[in-house]
Amino acid sequence: MILQKPSPITEIGIEKKKPKVFQLNQSKKWGYEISPIFLILKEKSSGLHIYLTLFMVSTLATLFMTAFSYLYAYVSKGNFKEPQLLNLLLTRISGISIRKKSIVGWILHFIFGIIFTVILYLLWENFIQPNWINTLLIGIIAGIIGSVGWKIFFALHPNPPKIKFVEYSLQLIFAHIVFSYTCFVLLSKII
Repeated sequence: MILQKPSPITEIGIEKKKPKVFQLNQSKKWGYEISPIFLILKEKSSGLHIYLTLFMVSTLATLFMTAFSYLYAYVSKGNFKEPQLLNLLLTRISGISIRKKSIVGWILHFIFGIIFTVILYLLWENFIQPNWINTLLIGIIAGIIGSVGWKIFFALHPNPPKIKFVEYSLQLIFAHIVFSYTCFVLLSKII
């Protein structure tokens, strides 16, 4: 009888390793592949791929979220457009004249989107199994956190914009659900 070193899967048990949820396809060690979503070249062997992917996913998710907010603002006749609200807050606190449709609010909005996407990615990679239910819960929690953040901004601001805050908060929760699902779908298809 020959004694063999037990393999990870034997009568002893199954070796438990937490699989990476979004894994890169490492079929080729070197070379380039055209991404079907972004139509850009990505080097498969570099770490730059994940940063570029997170940037592109956050950009698309922020656009979908903002489109939802603009559509809701149009239908409800309310002022629920995040970039415009950011511009109003900045103008009133800084004294610098920033137009309502200035790019400054958009830049800030996209920066928040990048931060949120990175947090989502880290949660999904390390703590939470990404699926439809968990993504919904994360979107709801993020919307509540966003609502609290806006409430604090408005409370600390000397001249905040007049909006229906309860309705804005509900809309913000749905907008963050759109954001979370967009990130989930894109990351699960790309990475």
